Amino acid sequence: LKIGGWEILEVFMNESLPVLVHETAVEGELDVISPSVNGVNQPIRRGVETPVRRKYVEALARAKETKYKQADNHMDPSDRPMIPKTAPSYPFSLIEDKNPRGRDWLKNILAQPA
Repeated sequence: LKIGGWEILEVFMNESLPVLVHETAVEGELDVISPSVNGVNQPIRRGVETPVRRKYVEALARAKETKYKQADNHMDPSDRPMIPKTAPSYPFSLIEDKNPRGRDWLKNILAQPA
């Protein structure tokens, strides 16, 4: 049995993890979201703990949206810079990760810029 770096990564990314995608109060948002990895979707119902493979947890963690707000500049009303605010598209909680490297892996992904 030969196990190289890619095989170990594939096993890691296919581990099943229980996640809870938080419900939303935004009108028009769907109750079921479908993160996609390599063209394969994983339906996840908001507010229901769901086992998903780690690769879909990564897709959730990387899904971010940035909205902009114009700042007020009382000194020069013509100069109103845009202030970005980035937040997760689908806020979620990881219920459990038994892999000793898992929490650091997720923490690293969440810390990366959008």
